[in-house]
Amino acid sequence: MNTYTLSRLFRFNLVVLMLALSIFFLAGCINLNSYIANKNNNHDSGHAQVQIAISECVSYCNHAKSNGTVLSDGPCLSENYVNDWVCDVAHSPRQPVDNLPENQCPAFRQGKAHHFVEVDEDCNVIRVY
Repeated sequence: MNTYTLSRLFRFNLVVLMLALSIFFLAGCINLNSYIANKNNNHDSGHAQVQIAISECVSYCNHAKSNGTVLSDGPCLSENYVNDWVCDVAHSPRQPVDNLPENQCPAFRQGKAHHFVEVDEDCNVIRVY
């Protein structure tokens, strides 16, 4: 093989290598963008779920209040009404009795639900966890 043929072969291999690396790099960028988009969607859906949990808990509280349910005892209004959430009534300001396990929703106490919305007797949100 002469020098001219080797030079052309080298350039051809170099172009193929550059093309392959470019495709590999672009594929990585596309997957990264897809990952970022999914991550943002999960964050948005998580925020939406919190808003739904709050709204539903306040609604449960207002319904219980209008039906004459005594809220001063701090009842658990609903368990797992939104995936992984409970709705509980507590004192405002919170009192030590509100932290007793027997005064918390059973699903939260047993680890079946991991989040809660706490409202006071007037159905105002105290805290969200």
